[in-house]
Amino acid sequence: MQPNFKSGGPDSNLLGLHFSMWAGTAESLLQSAARLDAVITDPGTAIGASVMPARSAKTGEYRYANGAAVIQLLGTLTPKRSLLTELLGGTALSDASRQLKTALADPDIERIVIEIDSAGGPNYGVLEFANQVLAARHAKPITAAINGVAGGSAYWIAAAASEIAITRGGEAGGIGIVAIHEDHSRALDAAGVRVSLVSAGKYKTEGNPYEPLADPARRFLQQRVDEVYGQFVNTVARGRGVGPLLVRQSFGQGRLVSAPDAVHQGLADRIANLDQVLAARTDRAHTLVAGRGAEDSRRVSTDPLN
Repeated sequence: MQPNFKSGGPDSNLLGLHFSMWAGTAESLLQSAARLDAVITDPGTAIGASVMPARSAKTGEYRYANGAAVIQLLGTLTPKRSLLTELLGGTALSDASRQLKTALADPDIERIVIEIDSAGGPNYGVLEFANQVLAARHAKPITAAINGVAGGSAYWIAAAASEIAITRGGEAGGIGIVAIHEDHSRALDAAGVRVSLVSAGKYKTEGNPYEPLADPARRFLQQRVDEVYGQFVNTVARGRGVGPLLVRQSFGQGRLVSAPDAVHQGLADRIANLDQVLAARTDRAHTLVAGRGAEDSRRVSTDPLN
């Protein structure tokens, strides 16, 4: 896998994962890459067999439960529905965005519950959807119900909700960005293969997998990783009503943490499973976000370290 900022082509939906920064956990990145490699190597076997994870969100509308619209973020999060979404068995953020808009406009919906069981995914579209959740929570209370894991971009979105509930055996966090470059040059040399790239644009082939990552390319990639990380941190800070420095230093520093630690460190508000969240009709979330809104008005949310 190599983070080459390549213009689209016929295979761009399938291979888009290979050309983006990852806002999920490192483990989920490697698992997703393995699934894609399986499809590329043996599409007939892979598509029909084990590349499909057990849980994925449906494309249809949210379900209704006790006055709440339940929007699911399950599996790998991708910006829009494509072959990549189907292969990874995840959720398209474009679907979730549409469901959120519909729930806000529905007078029968009193509150919104975002059920999350995801280790994240590519960073594309995450900032926009998280900002949509931040704005929506001022209209209706939104509870992020972590029903398993909320890692990386899944936690990025969860942090934008009015409150976060996490099941006792769950995990949350993974606040960070990762990009991987694979250098295949020695393997190609051993195989007697030489690759020639013909390009236009000074940096068009930067980060290609056929040669070691050059220092200028590494510096640029680190700059981009830091930039997206700053966006992630700022959203969490705004959503949780704390300063960006606290998020950087005390919210796991890239690690997933257990449910009790998540509550203790401020990544979540309470331990509760999805059934408990749905059973309680409460103004708790509205109260929480009202308090955070007051904090937001007194605090500059821009990260000074970004």
